[in-house]
Amino acid sequence: MFDADMRYLAASPRWRSDHRLSEPLIGRSFYDVSPDVGDGWRAVHRRCLAGAVERCEGERVRGPDGGLRRVAWEVRPWRRGAGAIGGIVIASEDVEARARPAEPREAGLDADARRAVGARIASVRFRLDRTERDFARLLGVSRAAVSAWESGRGVGLDDLRRIAERTDTSFEWLAEGLSRRPGAARPEADAAAPGATGQADANGDGRIGPQRLIIGGDLPKAITSAWKVRREGALDAAVGVPQADQDRPSALFLGLPGATIVSGARAPGYGVEKSPDRSARAELMLNLALDGRCRVEQCGREFEGGDDSAVFTSSFDGGRYCYREGGRYLSLAVPATPLLARVPDAEQRLMRPIAACSAPLRLLSSYVSGVMKREGGLDRQTAGSVADHIADLCALMLGARGDERALAEARGLRAAQRSAIQEAIDDGAASCGFSAQTVAGRLGVTPRYVHFLLEEAGAGFGSLVTARRLALVRARLADPQFAGLSVPEIAVACGFGDLQKFQLQFVARFGEQPGAFRARRTA
Repeated sequence: MFDADMRYLAASPRWRSDHRLSEPLIGRSFYDVSPDVGDGWRAVHRRCLAGAVERCEGERVRGPDGGLRRVAWEVRPWRRGAGAIGGIVIASEDVEARARPAEPREAGLDADARRAVGARIASVRFRLDRTERDFARLLGVSRAAVSAWESGRGVGLDDLRRIAERTDTSFEWLAEGLSRRPGAARPEADAAAPGATGQADANGDGRIGPQRLIIGGDLPKAITSAWKVRREGALDAAVGVPQADQDRPSALFLGLPGATIVSGARAPGYGVEKSPDRSARAELMLNLALDGRCRVEQCGREFEGGDDSAVFTSSFDGGRYCYREGGRYLSLAVPATPLLARVPDAEQRLMRPIAACSAPLRLLSSYVSGVMKREGGLDRQTAGSVADHIADLCALMLGARGDERALAEARGLRAAQRSAIQEAIDDGAASCGFSAQTVAGRLGVTPRYVHFLLEEAGAGFGSLVTARRLALVRARLADPQFAGLSVPEIAVACGFGDLQKFQLQFVARFGEQPGAFRARRTA
């Protein structure tokens, strides 16, 4: 990681090893440390400092030992809180080393433990809104490896460290399932059979978490109880989807008490049979294209949209749904009866496009993304509150008025705004100059309103930013991949400017000095 003048801000142990760099690097110029860098690389650095992202899947380069090796690399800018480019990040990997077959690492792990780890990896990918191909490129592995890992096959601790490092995810959370053995507590419920309620118990402890749903496999009861789905083998070429997908794409499914969420890939096409049933099982569904194109036909109307376009449909009206291959989609189903009671004319808004710029739609998409990536899942009470918030935002999009609108804004809208603030803190806390004004600009509100929303929930902006930075430092101190960086280097990279204050805050939060914590966790 480099600043705008190509001075080192951080360097991984692998980088130091590959380039045979043993001396202190932080603050030194890349070109002073590596004076033999050619004009071609200098040009790449200049373009990326101007905003470009450049990568190569395999280039022959000469290493420090004079030998040639094939290296995959990517250079991209990193940005400060206000959006200005602060420097660049360079990632590289020896392609030949990547291609060497890995030893089997699944012995002693039961199927439930492997599926639990795979579900966590899939949740990271969906949190980043990446296709399997893009996620594989980010990690520097093959698409087949990502598919296998998400199925719980062939994944080891080194792979999880790679995922944690390149996605800013807790390694401890990713690796939790790898410590389980046959006979241990069941870590997740079968995604295809979440139980009579349709709610998936991710941890065997009553908590609800997202489960991996194989496209083309059996549907959860939470879906089939309301939607009479029939699969279609072929699809109209206008949407550009092949008849069959041999890669068996997947999505994440989350069944809440009062809402059902499916995020990720879709089958090329399926139909929904018309049903006169408007009982408690009937549902309304928001269909959102996150990345890709979809077409929906229902009640004699047709909707076709691309990125961030959305439309509501119902389970009691027949219809046909078509999706482009490789896209990412979000479906949110909520009980129809209570929603129609809150918005009596909601049926008139079915199959009418919802503008991508709609504030409730943008907040709902962000809110659900945050829910799907929560480590450890949700307890029952929180799951119920999340379902209420989803229903509130749907009510706003369907035209709620009067008291119902006031309730939806005070409850669901504010909850989604607070979630968006937390997401902004998670994403940007490590950046220099990160502030409430930065977050306010991202949400389209004032800094004062950011503080108000957090204080209303008993939190403070500064304390949340500090907590996020401390969590980042703690995770990196425990990760062997950062063993080559000193505690101050890690602290600065995670956003701390005052190292003395950082030491005091770390001790207050975790009860020991950061150096002592690192020694204990890496012993």
